[in-house]
Amino acid sequence: MAATRPTYQALVDAAVQATQASSGWLLADEADGMRVVATSGQAASHQELGATVEARGAKAYVLAAGQPTALLPQPGDLDNADAGGAAGVPSSLLAVPCGEDDVVGVLEVSGKAGGANFDFADISALSGLARVASAALIEQDAVEVTVASPAQLAGELTALASRNPARYRDVARIVESMLSIET
Repeated sequence: MAATRPTYQALVDAAVQATQASSGWLLADEADGMRVVATSGQAASHQELGATVEARGAKAYVLAAGQPTALLPQPGDLDNADAGGAAGVPSSLLAVPCGEDDVVGVLEVSGKAGGANFDFADISALSGLARVASAALIEQDAVEVTVASPAQLAGELTALASRNPARYRDVARIVESMLSIET
């Protein structure tokens, strides 16, 4: 099973808790479908992280319209089967877009406590979390960390040793200890 980013997990856990849902997930919109990037509640035991799911039902509407939707699906509504990562057709579901101009994912919860429908307060809470999820999904591929080459690093360490021997000793100890750690 793939691991999830802590930010994604915290967002989905907060979504389930804030809406009193029994299940929830965060889906990233990708070229080949929607990828499960985090799950919470019942979805954690039912859905595999990294799996691709088809955009249908409420998810498809949210992707196309960029608007949240709350539904009470009928038991035979196969388009909303597994909504929010639940097994089967949930009694209720809420899906919100991650992104305003460009929807990059869907935050979806299902199974509101007591069989109730999700309300405007739930939509508001989930929409706020979806804004954070949008930023996290966009940042996932946008962050590029550049690292100095070994030759550049050696030159900087040599210059530091000349400029500030005490600081060089501290840095050298840290580098030595990091090099001795087995991975």
